[in-house]
Amino acid sequence: MGHLAKTLQVVVVLPLAFAYLGTEEAMVWLIFLTLISLQVLADMGFTPTFTRALSMAFAGARDLKGAAHRQGHNSKLSANTGLVCDIVGTMRSVFMRLSVFATLILAILGTAVLVGPIEKTGNVNWAWIAWCVILVSSTITFYGNSYIAYLQAAQRIPQIHRLRTVTVLAATVSVLIALELETGLLGLVLAQQSWQVVLVLWYRRSAKADGMYLGVLPDSKRNKEVFDYVWSASWKTGLGVLLGYSVIQASGLIYVQFAPTEEAAIYLLLLRLMQSISMFSQAPFYSKLPALSRLWVSGKTEALRNLSARGMRISYWVYGAGVIFVGVTFPVLFDVLETNISFPGSILWALFGLGGFAERFGAMHINIYSLTNHIIMPIANGIAGILFIVTSIVLVQHIGTYGFAVGLIVANLGFYSWYSARHSYRVLETNFFQFDRPLLFFPFGIMCLYLGVVCY
Repeated sequence: MGHLAKTLQVVVVLPLAFAYLGTEEAMVWLIFLTLISLQVLADMGFTPTFTRALSMAFAGARDLKGAAHRQGHNSKLSANTGLVCDIVGTMRSVFMRLSVFATLILAILGTAVLVGPIEKTGNVNWAWIAWCVILVSSTITFYGNSYIAYLQAAQRIPQIHRLRTVTVLAATVSVLIALELETGLLGLVLAQQSWQVVLVLWYRRSAKADGMYLGVLPDSKRNKEVFDYVWSASWKTGLGVLLGYSVIQASGLIYVQFAPTEEAAIYLLLLRLMQSISMFSQAPFYSKLPALSRLWVSGKTEALRNLSARGMRISYWVYGAGVIFVGVTFPVLFDVLETNISFPGSILWALFGLGGFAERFGAMHINIYSLTNHIIMPIANGIAGILFIVTSIVLVQHIGTYGFAVGLIVANLGFYSWYSARHSYRVLETNFFQFDRPLLFFPFGIMCLYLGVVCY
């Protein structure tokens, strides 16, 4: 429900914001959203790695190094309380430092990117104040990732979704009020970011209500063995994010610097919508990762394979439905509202949707293989990132934004998807024809059919 509410917020807020804000202010707002999304780079993979480590501890692993040695089908293990406390203490220490680091990076990078676009807005001072509000709230929300990691590992995912749903709906109402009152860019930012802070406070309260979390003393220090284990996996994940997701998002920030305002805004809008659909579609699979970690530790390969397939199947259908729904309804909605930014062309949207589908396929397989704590993201994302950059540079000067779409398809279909799956099959003890073919046949076929229809 949390991801559904988040997606609905995008569906409702984006078109209305473009109708109320001028083109320049809408551009700055899209840059704000892109910069916020780049926080995942500063995370350096610590959030998913801590989630996996805590899941192993909750599953009864004796230690993190030995967690890769599977316990067998008949294992009946209780949580390793001492290990959980060591991990939480280390996690607190790491995220406190990362929050400061992330804010500094965001402030330096963001300010450099925003100078030109903000100067074009009608109220420069209010725009810079809005940026300061984002920096403060981002520091708090970044530290909130530590609470999310704990709650996910503790199988409190439904509670996370409930809290997220309430705050997203409240933020949506607040944004609509701010737009109706014509409070401009600053009012829009305050309405959104204030509820993000409230959400972190609720996460904190939920985590501290758990007995094991309370078992960690406030002055708990970083455990060296835990940190060494987490760092060995997280830096690779972080490097993978830098070479993959961040490259695509950064392409929008670079494109803003030289492309016409309207064309750059359309590309940023496209990236934002694709990210929202991707996040919504990944929820059915990603919510199962703590359970998948437990099955891996317990050596239950068949159950691991079945649960993975169930999550992936739903994710494919949700992604495909999201792309087609937005592609059909948003052009009409943008015309009715007479927004200051046009919706991307149908063919461009469908091409990005196809490239994003291949990315979802590869990303889920990488997460399955990451259960072994052997991280291949730097290689997978690095080569895919190079393919995206080279293809985009060559084509953008000839076919504009379509060059980015072709680059995304080349990167994901040309390497990322099949390379990730090849490694995942070893964990699942299966192959493409047994595992993926029945999962992909209909949703991928419908995506291709949709592309054919819009091209025709």
